[in-house]
Amino acid sequence: MNRCYRERVENIEITSDPDGTRCALEFTVLGTYLNTDEGPPEVRGQTYHRPGGAFFELRAGKVVRISNYYHLQDWLTQVGTEA
Repeated sequence: MNRCYRERVENIEITSDPDGTRCALEFTVLGTYLNTDEGPPEVRGQTYHRPGGAFFELRAGKVVRISNYYHLQDWLTQVGTEA
């Protein structure tokens, strides 16, 4: 991952339910495609911004499940390919 992409996360928003067993994060990943990865097209200096979300389930103060979501087709379009 680090060989092919440089990313930073911005615009983080966190919400949780009243009893603290679930929380959600919304964020934007700003990235640069550094080296050709298996699947996406050849590197030509592509940059991208990818909105995403992560949802956490907590028990006894520990994360027991994480679900991440983002729009794959949008990212593929930004780096120059169609899925």
